Amino acid sequence: MAKLCQHCGMESDTDAVCSWCGKDLQGGAKPATGAKAEGPQAEPVKRGPLPSWVVLAAAAVVLVVLVLGASMIALSKACAVPDAEGEWKPEQSLNKEFSLQVPPSWRFSTAGSPGSFESVKVAGGGLVAVTIYGSQTMGAIGDVSSAMARAAAPAEGGYQPVDTRAEGQLHATLELVEKKKDPKYAEEGEVTACAFAGMPAAYSGYTTVKRVGLFSVKIKGWRISCPAGDYSYDVRAFCPEKQWEKFEPIATKILAGATKGGQ
Repeated sequence: MAKLCQHCGMESDTDAVCSWCGKDLQGGAKPATGAKAEGPQAEPVKRGPLPSWVVLAAAAVVLVVLVLGASMIALSKACAVPDAEGEWKPEQSLNKEFSLQVPPSWRFSTAGSPGSFESVKVAGGGLVAVTIYGSQTMGAIGDVSSAMARAAAPAEGGYQPVDTRAEGQLHATLELVEKKKDPKYAEEGEVTACAFAGMPAAYSGYTTVKRVGLFSVKIKGWRISCPAGDYSYDVRAFCPEKQWEKFEPIATKILAGATKGGQ
């Protein structure tokens, strides 16, 4: 039986859906395809700001990574022992007290004041260097050491052990001074007689610990004491212990090439 469609006014051949317009004849219009269903819709989730502790923790992690990276770069530069290949350069201390030969890729610096002090540094890196320091103050200590050496000399002459000679007495005094300045400083082996720039001297090996950023580095070195009249000299050659095998022959050549006075 045909049914009149209330939507289009035509007579539909079917009772449930209008055969002309396709609309529902039993309970209202059929929702169009793709139309949104009516009724309450879910609210989108709104996220609030992150807790302050999360922000601070993230910032701390970033800071640690940056500091660690910077420390590792600084450590690498400070511990590097440059090659000594090529023609060595002649250099002279500011007061013209010393001349020496320097590897081409190493840095030479000097300072001083006539009649007061003298300083020379040949550096491969922040923890790799040969240094020479002399002053009138140490010269006075050297004078006392010489007096003590004369008092300890055998009456009949002959051999005098290095630790009782002027250079040995000066070396022992400067060791005490260094230990007060650096509690981690420690001497290795016995004091041995040597020569520096043609002058009698005493030397010993030593170790200490230095810091580069977040890292501690064990240092190995030589300490040489040389009384020389108005001045006395404290000479060092040092580098990170792990680099000693490469550093030692370079330091030996630098020290062996030192001469007193001009070039």
